[in-house]
Amino acid sequence: MSENCNYLYDVSMSYVNAGWQDRYCALVKHIDAYLKENFKEFFAELQLYQTGPMNYVVVAVYYDVPGVAEELPKILSYVNAEYRQAVGHNVRRKQILKFDLAKKLHGQSEVCLKASEETEESDDEQPRTDRPIEKGEDIIEE
Repeated sequence: MSENCNYLYDVSMSYVNAGWQDRYCALVKHIDAYLKENFKEFFAELQLYQTGPMNYVVVAVYYDVPGVAEELPKILSYVNAEYRQAVGHNVRRKQILKFDLAKKLHGQSEVCLKASEETEESDDEQPRTDRPIEKGEDIIEE
């Protein structure tokens, strides 16, 4: 991708049980490498931040290009399967920001502007409310 591309972000927090931190970090690096190889036209990178001894923030960075929202279920399916296999219930994740569910208010590219013009808003839609994520629950497309 060129240096002048726009990005979309998914942000999640993770709480990692004691003793699982190294395995968790290795898992994130593994997922990052796989997604870069297999979804390179849509996926830019995973950024991993440690905010406490057992607390992490993961920022998934996607290219703002046509088709990225349609690829997201495939990407999340892979990620959820890898989490289940590698760390099971030893990591709890909570989604903070999903680019496909949030309304971007600033910094929209032409792709986002066109997509938002084509999207019809429903009067009966209720705003999404946060709820606690159960231990080991997958992050899924709603």
